[in-house]
Amino acid sequence: MPKPPATTNSSFLNSAPINAWLMPTHSSNPNPKYRHTRLCEDSQVWPSVSAYVEAYFRQAHSDAVERLRRLTHTSLHPAGTGSALPPPYHEYPFGLPAVTLQGYFGETLAALLAESFSTAGHDDWEVPAHLFHNHVVAFQQLEQQWQSGIPVTAIFGRTGDDCLAFRRDNTGRITSVLFCESKCTRTHQSQFVADAHAKAATSAIVDIMQLVEALEYRSAPEAVEWASALRVFYIELNKSPSASSVHRCDAVYYVHGRSPARSETWVSSTDPHGAYTASRSLHAVEVQLTDVLVRVRSIYHAGVWA
Repeated sequence: MPKPPATTNSSFLNSAPINAWLMPTHSSNPNPKYRHTRLCEDSQVWPSVSAYVEAYFRQAHSDAVERLRRLTHTSLHPAGTGSALPPPYHEYPFGLPAVTLQGYFGETLAALLAESFSTAGHDDWEVPAHLFHNHVVAFQQLEQQWQSGIPVTAIFGRTGDDCLAFRRDNTGRITSVLFCESKCTRTHQSQFVADAHAKAATSAIVDIMQLVEALEYRSAPEAVEWASALRVFYIELNKSPSASSVHRCDAVYYVHGRSPARSETWVSSTDPHGAYTASRSLHAVEVQLTDVLVRVRSIYHAGVWA
């Protein structure tokens, strides 16, 4: 199968058999503000969908890669004349610690699923940019590792929003925002589930300007349109956050590698988690992978990023 172009637009996602790889079960729920979806991996389908997923992940990190290339480029030194990233960034992102990559995997998968499946009752969510270019601690630790020779064993996750998706009307104005909080664990951690719901309930949207910053360095007309729409959204949100006309929904993505023994799901399919104290629409999405570490490594290895 030929590799598709690295893009996150809806036509690309709809052409990929994501729903054959992650088979969905949607729970019936009388509560119109709460939805639950369980996605179970069919690992045998992975070879047929891997090229699409790899392309999505490459695109998700492309703003970070281009930022590093832009900052390190120089025509005055042989190491800076090529397109490859120079040390210490030549192994970004796949050379980062496993726990960091696991977090990256969960955040990017959340974005892919928000765009691929109906979420919070809508199937037209768009993720205009990702926020990996803003993970300054990761870049600092790569510098430390290269100069000291001491391997980095852990890097704290990014602060701020995991992922933001939006809906637009036919004029390009943003009408809805989806706040996505992701947790990824190789087994099961009930505290992760609680923490994710608590953050979704209490967190403000804080990374709009970071999305605009990423989009400003792209030359595509669509990036300019998105940056403009996000600026308008930002101004409206901060004029009166509680009275904003933009509708907000929340989504919690829990990626794990261990199925429950006593029930079908780790998260209730009928009621919001007790840690979710907001009154907004909430969609809980459980993603059960055959082996989380294997899937993370299948994305974050040198061959995918060459």
